[in-house]
Amino acid sequence: MLTQVGKALESLAKDGFVVRCADGHQRLCYPIIAGFMADYEEQVLITGIKKAQHCSICTVPLHERENLMKQWDNRTHELTQQQISCQRQTGLAKTDDSWVHDVENFAWKHPHLNIHGAMMVDILHQLLKGITMYLISWVRTLVSDLLPAVRKRKRQGRTIKESSGSIQLDERFRCVPPFTGLKRFSHFSEVKQWTGVEQKAIIWQLIPVIAPLLSTKEPGAMHCTQAIVDFIFLVQYKTHDDETLHYLE
Repeated sequence: MLTQVGKALESLAKDGFVVRCADGHQRLCYPIIAGFMADYEEQVLITGIKKAQHCSICTVPLHERENLMKQWDNRTHELTQQQISCQRQTGLAKTDDSWVHDVENFAWKHPHLNIHGAMMVDILHQLLKGITMYLISWVRTLVSDLLPAVRKRKRQGRTIKESSGSIQLDERFRCVPPFTGLKRFSHFSEVKQWTGVEQKAIIWQLIPVIAPLLSTKEPGAMHCTQAIVDFIFLVQYKTHDDETLHYLE
């Protein structure tokens, strides 16, 4: 299916087609692919990269993904073609970090298109199901490690502040006041299957919920969480200018 669409667009980009515009004139148009929105599995299929090893956009090595202070070269058609040529000549094994799938990409024949540069951020899969879920898992583990339950005699009960971090986290989410359209979590730690609605709702609540638990004990983690939440909100802006792009950077 992807190949058929690629061939159809290639033909249109080469020969063009006539469009009757709003001013009444007919013009010859040449469509150009500006962007692809797909989850990671689809990006692997479209670009020919190695699954779970490569970024579809840049050349960051697997072991350097957490190094946010370094910039990496963008992937290009030329680099992919050179890599495939090298693999054919040397018989490079699939276990090599630089290995890519030896297939001719439909995008190579399209003018003004780098398929790797056309990959766009998928809000649902990459931001909500990716970054957001990783952040929630990390915060939950961190709070549990930082706030162990206070030991008491069997007959003595614990207050909420003396309970384990996971219990305190649940209680903090239960204290979130109701608001129109806002999903609340009465049993946060018991949520197993997250929907897109729940992931969006948790981002709105996360900072005020965890601030009393992390601000004094782990301020660095609090700053990190706030930065990630800000990034997720900024990315979802409908339009951007130089100032918002600067914030994202």
